[in-house]
Amino acid sequence: MKKFAKFLSVAALSMSLFAGQSVSAQETTDIIVYSPHGIELLTEIKNKFEAENEGINVIIQDIGGAEALQRIIAEAQNPQANILYGGPTSYFYNLKNQDLLVPYEVAWAENVDASYIGEDNAFAVPMVSPTTFGINTESGVEMPTSWLELADEKYNDSIITASAGSAATSTSLAVIASKFDAEGTLDTEGKAWFEAFNENVIERPAGDIQKDKIMNNTDGAAVSLFVIPTWENYIAEGGPLEYSLTPEEGIIEIQDAAAIIAGTEQDEAKLAASQAFMDFIGSYDTQLFLADTFNRVPTDPQARQDTSKEWMSQEYEVFPVDWIELTDNYDEYMDKIYNEWF
Repeated sequence: MKKFAKFLSVAALSMSLFAGQSVSAQETTDIIVYSPHGIELLTEIKNKFEAENEGINVIIQDIGGAEALQRIIAEAQNPQANILYGGPTSYFYNLKNQDLLVPYEVAWAENVDASYIGEDNAFAVPMVSPTTFGINTESGVEMPTSWLELADEKYNDSIITASAGSAATSTSLAVIASKFDAEGTLDTEGKAWFEAFNENVIERPAGDIQKDKIMNNTDGAAVSLFVIPTWENYIAEGGPLEYSLTPEEGIIEIQDAAAIIAGTEQDEAKLAASQAFMDFIGSYDTQLFLADTFNRVPTDPQARQDTSKEWMSQEYEVFPVDWIELTDNYDEYMDKIYNEWF
């Protein structure tokens, strides 16, 4: 009887250990991703990544780029997210300068131009967002020839832009400010340009209001600026729209970066999962998928060549920008533009 009881005890212990191993094997690692890329794209990325990386659960926080930046800074003492996926490089230089990023050399670094890898591997750029102006072709308004022409009085009460919370709009205006600043005329010619441009703007709505009004020429909305993928999407919906690939100064090519957020390195499993996510989002397969499905422009030249989107093969001049210098002056530009000149 004692031998039988002893056997049951050993068996129970063995089953307990086995059960413990089974539970451990099924544990998952959660990583939180802040991103402005939109829930449809992010859901696809989440599902594809999780299918290839068993045991990792991606929690999406779909928020605007500017809000994500502010939140990461505010949470510096108690980080809540592991990845920032999307936003102009100026945001990432800002975070790097505050030691809020974890350096990591992505697996696809050799596939892209060195300019798409941040200093000290602080961030990497898996896609770019070329930004330009365009028109409603039924409005009777002529296509501008340059960014500076947007301040011409002939466009009075014709321009509609996104609100200041839009990374593409704010960054584009910061790029224009940096041009005047480099020429030493920001507070003279630059000020005059922004004030005149502001006179031409009829509204700065948030959400889909901008889209609906430019599509229908509502309230005279005839000119706007978007990233080219957005122009393409709206045209595909039947919008009577056309955009310029030949601004005199060039297309404003916003590098859409990604990085691991500081604090993630404190958890070995989360760090490994975050590194895997960084490797995934910039891989050839992912870049090609996003190009074909969401009109996102790859930084991998092979993916850009192989995409089914013919417009991506079109060449264009790029507005020259010193992104590090722009980052250093970004807050000053935004303060002058939105608080003094608008």
